[in-house]
Amino acid sequence: MIIKSVLGIPLIIYGYILFSQPFILKVYSDINTNSFLNMFCLENVKAEMARADINYEEGFAEETCECYLRNFLESGNHNESISICKEIAKEKFNL
Repeated sequence: MIIKSVLGIPLIIYGYILFSQPFILKVYSDINTNSFLNMFCLENVKAEMARADINYEEGFAEETCECYLRNFLESGNHNESISICKEIAKEKFNL
């Protein structure tokens, strides 16, 4: 059986593109969302450190925001994730 084609591209490829696109868009959307949340987290950590008169350290902020993002994605609870990660950071960095 010969598979018909449109513009020289077999229908199998069209099917693959059609059905894989939602997955690709979902992954791309998640990456953008995570990047967006991470950017705001880093800025908030930086601002809180400045208010508390603590020298900003990029490694500290990155680790804290990784914790936040991981917890937030698991629980979906923004305030709880902030609370947990603040406590972890206080203990780990002796703040």
